[in-house]
Amino acid sequence: MQIAQVKKDRLLMLANLLDTVQENQFNLVTWGAEERHYNKYLFGLIKIETGCGFSGCAMGWAAQSGIFPGLTWNNRSNFPYGSIMYRDSDSLLYEWPAVKNLFGLNENMAFFLFSSSGYRVHATPSMVASRLRRLVKKIDDIRARDQRKQRPEVRRIDALKKLVNA
Repeated sequence: MQIAQVKKDRLLMLANLLDTVQENQFNLVTWGAEERHYNKYLFGLIKIETGCGFSGCAMGWAAQSGIFPGLTWNNRSNFPYGSIMYRDSDSLLYEWPAVKNLFGLNENMAFFLFSSSGYRVHATPSMVASRLRRLVKKIDDIRARDQRKQRPEVRRIDALKKLVNA
């Protein structure tokens, strides 16, 4: 993975969205599924709200919410639980290629962040959000380290230029 290609702002936007998702409406096993709404009544008297009617993984929620232009969720696809698709200026991508393109990730990192196989336990929205934020922090730390390493060379080159021009 080239860290220069990772779209950190999008990862953080998704982490913030996941902070709002309830655990019972989150499942990394499927892109997403619309649930049928049935009116429920407590003791036959009080109507109970059944939720938003959608459950899905991090990417399913991103598509459902519309936070990324071009990313959509399609429950009428040939896939049993729907799929995501991402249209950028050049192409139309489905599922994992869409994830990779949207965030600038390689396949291994996409699976690590967004696949149930990347977690030892049943992942919650807050676990995925935390992992996204840790990745962004790690990228920032690597970039800062690289800038610190580069600065002494720049200083030496500037000093040599001054000697030559003097």
